[in-house]
Amino acid sequence: MAPTTTTLITTTTVATTTPEPTACASERFPPGEPNSAAFGDAKNSHAALIVQEDVNKNFEVKLDFRTYYPNGLIFYLSKPDQRQYVALQMSEGQVLASFSDQSAGLPMNLTMAGGSKYDDGEWHTVNLKKEGENLIFQVNDELEVIRVIAETLDVGTTIYVGGLPKDYNMRSGLVSESLKGCIRQFTVNSKQMDLANPDIIMGVSQCYTQVEQGVYFNGLAYAKYADKFVVGSKFTVELEFRTTKDGILLTISNPFRRPAMAMEIMDGQLMFSVNSVDGGLFLIFTELANKWRLCNNRWHKVSAMVDGNQISMELDGIKYGPEPMGSSTSLNTMDALFIGGYPQFAEPQGAAFTDTTNKFKGCIRNMKINESPVDWAGTVDVTDVKLGFCPAT
Repeated sequence: MAPTTTTLITTTTVATTTPEPTACASERFPPGEPNSAAFGDAKNSHAALIVQEDVNKNFEVKLDFRTYYPNGLIFYLSKPDQRQYVALQMSEGQVLASFSDQSAGLPMNLTMAGGSKYDDGEWHTVNLKKEGENLIFQVNDELEVIRVIAETLDVGTTIYVGGLPKDYNMRSGLVSESLKGCIRQFTVNSKQMDLANPDIIMGVSQCYTQVEQGVYFNGLAYAKYADKFVVGSKFTVELEFRTTKDGILLTISNPFRRPAMAMEIMDGQLMFSVNSVDGGLFLIFTELANKWRLCNNRWHKVSAMVDGNQISMELDGIKYGPEPMGSSTSLNTMDALFIGGYPQFAEPQGAAFTDTTNKFKGCIRNMKINESPVDWAGTVDVTDVKLGFCPAT
């Protein structure tokens, strides 16, 4: 009988944990998207193009767009009287081709048959073509939609792309707000239009090859959530952020320093602090062993709460508190609530440990205040905040 041979098999386990950072990450942007422009950095962000050829009888406009927002104007072609027009717009996530001509009388809207939504942050191609009395509309490779239109339109030669000027009184029933996103490869009758150098430009910036959902603060930006905000006896905030430096995430303060509340990154630690009306300063802070963990330009999830006379905080699943805040059971603020920093005229901020120069730099997404999503493009007053997207890392 042959001897039995036993083979021993050993297994080596390789650690896959990410090494701890030894410094704050460097901010790097992806390459710029060729033949493109980003809209939505201002409420009346737009580019105006003067078309050098007749578009009243026949035309073809083709473009790609990308957005995370459900509403916004892509382009608008009309004379100042706006009796007749052709428009392409985002409405509730759908793309609408809209027109008004002398024969139709009333405005007409064309949509894709499947009711698809296109506010997913992906590139989508739109083709809008007029051939005689036919208006042909197509998104991506979906089935074309064709409607009868007047043989000749009286719409002029100025195309507004991405939005409209501040004093432009757009006719009712159309989406007047600027697109918050990117447009590329904008052609009229097969001619490439230069969106980066149009005839008129306002609030238009660089688009990037890689983006992700969120809003971007450039280190000088800030947002005002409300003019007269009451923290009261119950307040919650939650958000995700990524950054490469210390900075203020949230602050509110009476001009005389109290009552006040702030959330900020200072010396690599996250702090949530309250200055009560009776003069007590109460705070919760992390004690991370690595002070560069929060400035690694990766997403971190944070939430904080004021609940009666207690404050608490959570960072990346680790809870801190609750801690008492003295005898106060309510923060009766009636002041501006700022996100990402605050203007110099709002100094001092009684619960913030850093000054107005220490603004947040990076991206914020999925932010809720008192369980309500922050409407960056609507109720929030922003200064130099990029609304359409965050440049991806």
